[in-house]
Amino acid sequence: MESSAPGAGAFSLESLELNEPLRVIAVTHGGVLDMAYRYAAGLTLDAPRRHQTLNAARNVLRFERGVWNVVVWADTEHLTQPGDDL
Repeated sequence: MESSAPGAGAFSLESLELNEPLRVIAVTHGGVLDMAYRYAAGLTLDAPRRHQTLNAARNVLRFERGVWNVVVWADTEHLTQPGDDL
């Protein structure tokens, strides 16, 4: 999804609230992930953090029936599996 904002690629969760199924894969900084979690979980900016933001973790948010939900957060199971590059 493109944005009209300076720095192509910038978007908000609100811009993804569409009426059709859409899968988005994003790689981003931990600060952005923290904001996405707070938005989906209904936490304010001054609320204590109750979630981890881990490097290379898998995080899944879902927008369904007008509501964002945290489906998976800070999943690192894929990092414990042996790599194919050996």
